[in-house]
Amino acid sequence: MPTLLFFLLGGVLPPMGPATAGDPVFTTYAAPLRRSEYLVDEGYHLRFYSLREPLALTTDAAGAWGLSFRAGEQTVHAVGDYAAPPRLESSLSSLARLSFQPAAGLDTRATFAVWSSRAAVLVLTIRNVADRPARGSVIVWYRRPEGARGPFERSERGLAFSHDEPPEKVSETPPSGFSGRFRDLLAADHDPDGAFSSDREASLRFAFDLAPGARRRLRFVRAVAREEDPPGRLASAAKEALHKSEEDLIEDAERPYRVAWDPGLADPTRRMIYWSALNLARQCMLPAEGRTRYNYYVFSREPKWGWGHDGQVFHESLSMLAYAFLDPASAMDSQRVFIEAQDGTGYIPYRVGPYAVRTFPVDGERTSSAPFFAWTSWEVYRAARDLARRGAGNASLEQARRFLKQAFGGGESFATFWRDHRDADHDGLFEWGGNAVLESVRDSQVPIWDLLGRDDPKAPSLVEALDLNCMLVRERRALGDMAEELGETESAVRWRRRADELSARINAAMWDPQTRFYYNVDRATNGFTVTTPAGATLDLRRKEIIGFLPLWAGVATVEQARALVEHLTSPAEFWRRFGVPTLAADDPAYEPRVTRCCQWNGAVWLEWNYLVFDGLRRYGYRREARELGERMIEAAAAQLRRNHRFWESYSPDDEKLGSPMNYIWGSILARVILDLQEEGR
Repeated sequence: MPTLLFFLLGGVLPPMGPATAGDPVFTTYAAPLRRSEYLVDEGYHLRFYSLREPLALTTDAAGAWGLSFRAGEQTVHAVGDYAAPPRLESSLSSLARLSFQPAAGLDTRATFAVWSSRAAVLVLTIRNVADRPARGSVIVWYRRPEGARGPFERSERGLAFSHDEPPEKVSETPPSGFSGRFRDLLAADHDPDGAFSSDREASLRFAFDLAPGARRRLRFVRAVAREEDPPGRLASAAKEALHKSEEDLIEDAERPYRVAWDPGLADPTRRMIYWSALNLARQCMLPAEGRTRYNYYVFSREPKWGWGHDGQVFHESLSMLAYAFLDPASAMDSQRVFIEAQDGTGYIPYRVGPYAVRTFPVDGERTSSAPFFAWTSWEVYRAARDLARRGAGNASLEQARRFLKQAFGGGESFATFWRDHRDADHDGLFEWGGNAVLESVRDSQVPIWDLLGRDDPKAPSLVEALDLNCMLVRERRALGDMAEELGETESAVRWRRRADELSARINAAMWDPQTRFYYNVDRATNGFTVTTPAGATLDLRRKEIIGFLPLWAGVATVEQARALVEHLTSPAEFWRRFGVPTLAADDPAYEPRVTRCCQWNGAVWLEWNYLVFDGLRRYGYRREARELGERMIEAAAAQLRRNHRFWESYSPDDEKLGSPMNYIWGSILARVILDLQEEGR
């Protein structure tokens, strides 16, 4: 747990410092938590770094809008033609501030703010710093997505148009009545001097004539509304945002950061990644809506993709270990979303969201998800408690303790569910159930699962699962810590004893002294070979990242830990450029190229790397932990420098990848940075 030796932000923007196109800074923005919605929600990516393209705010399905300039007889479109390229002065989850010179002598500053899910504002101030008059124009334009067509209509001080988004991008089970059709508005705070439109593009032109030292301020708004909304909803959303002063936009965007802890990072790269990671987590949070009474998260706001937009799943909630240092009250509420979905058996669904609760039953058995609930709740509580003790954060000690009681009760019930429903042979070791592929959350290209039955969702239930059993050990240890904190000594002793008993079973059955590594074992025999449904004999001894979870769970002995670290730090196996791959590099199925979602045959997953990192620290391997942390940071930094986005997973060996972007669990890097700083002290 990071030592809180930080200083509170005094109402100023987080000290990220200025960033250029080559710096590792995240530049996607979405509405603040309290003005966000689920069905109408537009986020934007700030493209300020591409030399051949114009300065723009891009979206996955709603088109792009941006700026071009005319100075005298010169038209300036591409960023590479600017006299001084854009520099990012500050960046929050919903706001960015930039400075640049589109032409020599035109000192330009821009503030971009996503005011709500329905409206974003761009405030542009141009000042003539030359010694002669400057004449020209600002052109704000909109471009439809590739393949889209439609009319543009003149409206008050702007243009009205429409766009479509496939409903399945919002949710795999979109609510009834959601059409995916939207009305749009691009407007300014006064009438343009000219307008142009075609099927795909439209623009508004605003002339300027500036004496030396003179300046002009322009304000633009992009607004969206559902086609089903009342007719005035679009205009009112645009008007509300457009009439906010630049000072109000900044003050509102920075407000959540006043309870955040600034670790005072001296290294500018580390500082950019720390705040970028927290910005990512913050913008993925949405307020209570539909069936949820508490704020919750989605995997990504921009881009939206159905599977990643339905709601919360336990392993994505590991992001709360970092987010709790920005907004502990919100992190606790996110965990409450799971508690309110829990039934009398202790079961918590695989996914919980405002309009979808997904249980994925197979043969009548509901699917849950990898049990990180109690441990995550304990870590979130500790952050909230420690902040409150220092008079900081936005949750009091009383509020933190109230959450701890709720989480302990929910955690005990959830642990009981696993005991009662995931030990078919009653031998004290556990297997995945329901749709076992999904429940294991290692849901694609897992060599063992594919060999057990590529198209069989129950295939993982044929083995006693090493990862599941380690998770349940850590859940039990967390419940013991919770009970002790609450003064329930007998419960603490009981849960810790149960953790020790399960640890002993893991070591007796799942440790292979020959290869000195941990593996899954056959459910029927507890051996390292299993007979597949097709009748083949399969050796389960494939070195995967789950083999290091006994370090994280505190299962391994000192000698076993030493052997695991030897495997871990072997470049031929797991010690790769950008972290620990999900499968050893010397395995014949190892695939270092990341070309799609959900690869578990070689990709680097940051949150699972964090479990390994945490395990190394637990066993005193500080040098190895620091090196792993640095590799994780560099994996994200390499992409942030290239495209200014976070990604679901990373290539272990190079910078080419194609996984889903802006995935919430990149935020775990903020926690890595805090933990590394603690180690340094």
